[in-house]
Amino acid sequence: MTDEERITEIEIEISEIKAAMKAIRLGGQEYRWDSGGSQRSVTMADYQALKNELQGLRLKLRELNGETGQVLSAGW
Repeated sequence: MTDEERITEIEIEISEIKAAMKAIRLGGQEYRWDSGGSQRSVTMADYQALKNELQGLRLKLRELNGETGQVLSAGW
């Protein structure tokens, strides 16, 4: 696979992850119900795992594009 093909693949993956994260933020991945006094909820996707994957893909994309240097972000 060429670098161009890999870049395209990563860009598609980034787009898909961003769409999934948006769906979660809009409530599309979380279900809540009341079963006679107790409430339960289920989340179908792990938002933090998606954020971590997105960060990793962005790093790979920068490397493939020849961008160097380290980007630091706040950890809170």
